[in-house]
Amino acid sequence: MEIASECHSRITSPIIGFAIRNNNGLPIIGDNTFDAGHGIRLTCEKGDVITAQFVFTMPRLSPGKYSVHAAIARGTQDEHIQMHYFHEICAFEVVSLKPCLALACPSDISSEILVQKDRPF
Repeated sequence: MEIASECHSRITSPIIGFAIRNNNGLPIIGDNTFDAGHGIRLTCEKGDVITAQFVFTMPRLSPGKYSVHAAIARGTQDEHIQMHYFHEICAFEVVSLKPCLALACPSDISSEILVQKDRPF
């Protein structure tokens, strides 16, 4: 996922983040550039375009409607000033032949069942 924004003023220590939320508004997955250690010493001047790229394996989602949200702030994770929040950048619906039995399931999960015979208890 890539998020780009034009800076309309000088921003020191920018933080760009995203969240994917279900139809009830619960965050399913999300991250920001501060958590990854980027942007701590970065400054975006007026007119610059700042871009964040997030690479991840999307979990398998339960069938339903979802939306993507993004934000840009400045500061630190604990003390930051929200510059802008983009509500519902896009929406999508998951329809699956293999439904997930939770809000999200690992996309690479596998399972195995073993039977031991003649085991005394």
